[in-house]
Amino acid sequence: MHKIISIIIITLLMMSCSSTNTSPYLTSEPIISPKKLDTYWLSTNNIQPLKYMSLSQRKALSGSTVIIKAEYLIDSNGNVFDVEILESNVGTSFSSLVAKSLQSRAFSPSSINTNRQPVVTQSLLTFVCD
Repeated sequence: MHKIISIIIITLLMMSCSSTNTSPYLTSEPIISPKKLDTYWLSTNNIQPLKYMSLSQRKALSGSTVIIKAEYLIDSNGNVFDVEILESNVGTSFSSLVAKSLQSRAFSPSSINTNRQPVVTQSLLTFVCD
C-alpha cells in the first residue's frame, strides 16, 4: 500500500513539474504590433487547429476557407498567451480551436532579439478545410 501511495505522489510531482506556465514571463514591457514579427520571434512549431477538430466540425466546415484575425502575446520565453480572436468568418467553436492551436505554438528569439523582447502581435490566419 505504501508503494502505491509513493508512486502516486511521485507521479503527481512529476506532472506538476512538467506543466506549462499559466502566466507570461516578461523581461520588459511588450512591444505592441511590431512591423515585422520575425525581427523579434520565429515560429518553431505551427500547430494546426484542424488537429483539434471533431468529425462533426470537419464535416460542417468541409470545403470552406476559414479566415481568422487573432491577437496574442509572445512572452520572453517564446510562449503564447492572451489569445484574442478579433475577426472570424466562422462560429466560435472553431475560433476557440484556433486559440488553442496558437497557445500550443512556440517561438524562438531571432538572432537580433538577444534580450528576448516580448511582443503583442496580430496574425491573419487562413485555413482550407478539406
